[in-house]
Amino acid sequence: MTKELDYDTIINDIIKHIKRCFCSTYRGWYIGITNDPERRLKEHNVDMNPPFCAPIIRKAMNVDIAREVEWYFLKEGAEGGDGGGNEDSVFIYAYWINSVTKQ
Repeated sequence: MTKELDYDTIINDIIKHIKRCFCSTYRGWYIGITNDPERRLKEHNVDMNPPFCAPIIRKAMNVDIAREVEWYFLKEGAEGGDGGGNEDSVFIYAYWINSVTKQ
């Protein structure tokens, strides 16, 4: 079972992940929320095991936290759209945009 995380933990996890990918900005990253991250990443045509920088998935305690995390990264320059998902969309995902991903 995936551990449900709070706002600050998710924000910090995603920031650390992006920095490990040698990125100093959130531009070039896509952020979204969903109730099924594997399905959603497949719809975006994201390689789950790329040679450079895998996507990150975190589970929020509730949809409100998921939306707040999404909004934080959108304000900071990540691509995506706010207001997506549904009331079960507690998973936050982020991936590096490349020539084969679909936004």
